[in-house]
Amino acid sequence: MIGVSNCYWLIGTADRGIGEAVGVTDNTVGKTEAELKSLATTLGDKFVQDTNNKNGGYPILKWQQ
Repeated sequence: MIGVSNCYWLIGTADRGIGEAVGVTDNTVGKTEAELKSLATTLGDKFVQDTNNKNGGYPILKWQQ
């Protein structure tokens, strides 16, 4: 069984985060656009807020600043 963690998807774009793959547990979490854009601190120290709108407001990797 394969598990997924720290994986998020945009509510309204799909019914769930992972398709119907055999042997895969869907531990993904649906979030609103605002929730996804505020995830930088949740994702760890490699991510930062997109303050310069390089990624439409979604978190970017620290080196992309």
